[in-house]
Amino acid sequence: RVYLHLKKGYKEFKNQWLKNGTYKQVKRQQYYIKIYDKGQQYNQLENIMRIENKYTRTEKLKKIGVYSLLDLVKPNVHKHFIDWLLTTWNECLVYDNTIDLKQLSDLQKRRIKDFKEKNYWRDLSENRTYRNQLYNQVKYYKNIVQNHSDNRQKTIHDLIEKKWYELTNFSEDKIITKLVQID
Repeated sequence: RVYLHLKKGYKEFKNQWLKNGTYKQVKRQQYYIKIYDKGQQYNQLENIMRIENKYTRTEKLKKIGVYSLLDLVKPNVHKHFIDWLLTTWNECLVYDNTIDLKQLSDLQKRRIKDFKEKNYWRDLSENRTYRNQLYNQVKYYKNIVQNHSDNRQKTIHDLIEKKWYELTNFSEDKIITKLVQID
């Protein structure tokens, strides 16, 4: 379950290609972040998380030298994309269901009940008077995850990074050759 991105709550939307599916999206100043189960979209049994940054303004892309689709094959651009993707993922607040409740104090167990609820995080994020409380609760929650769970968000971070390098381990010439063959 993903609840927040940089203290801003995700909104759930019904997805036109998922029978009972939804996706979560949050709007930032220059882009949207969208998270959904790609496996559900294609009626697969396994969960396949998809996280997207959809840019609505090009300033950030132009700063790294992306002006056209052809610029996307430049290896120096790839480093920026993986950094942005991992940063986006790390800035999300994700509930970790591997938290070992037996290791927690009574107070921590009560807090975990709140932390499981999307309305708890939404209410904190939408009410300006709770800004400091939101920051403190996120920090408190992340400390519990760090010390009492398998830290699934970190595991997923590492898997995203590994997969990225598997998929982008190619030469610029190879890509250009493939693009020319498409024409």
